[in-house]
Amino acid sequence: MASELFAKPAKHGLPVPIHQDNYYWCVKNSNALTIWIALDKVTKLNGGLCYYEKSHQVGLLKHSPSYAKGSSQKIANKNILNKFKKRFPNLYPGDALIHHCLTVHGSKKNKTRFNRRALTLQFRDKNSTIDKILKRNYEKQLKDQIKLR
Repeated sequence: MASELFAKPAKHGLPVPIHQDNYYWCVKNSNALTIWIALDKVTKLNGGLCYYEKSHQVGLLKHSPSYAKGSSQKIANKNILNKFKKRFPNLYPGDALIHHCLTVHGSKKNKTRFNRRALTLQFRDKNSTIDKILKRNYEKQLKDQIKLR
């Protein structure tokens, strides 16, 4: 579907609000995934990913505008996440993580003197389609958010 470069420069890398990828993608049967490849050493301190273990099993959660630079949405009610264990994987350059498009995740700001870069590859099942109603709702919410900025 797509690829992205995530760059969190030393001491300036922005946080990414807790979210699910499929809120943005709107894949009808949620049959999609992300391969997240570390280009630098990744730790909790330099803005590494935080995953909520088994959170993909609850389905698509309600999101709300995050107003964060570079990210438009966040999980609306974080209390639902209290039942899931948080994981902060440590990675070395070349290590990869694979997560389902409903896995709740995000990251903190990079406050260290080390860069934290990663490349993602995003895939969906060849038979999966985009849910036009979900996509339309997301795009409307995004336009409204942009107006408020």
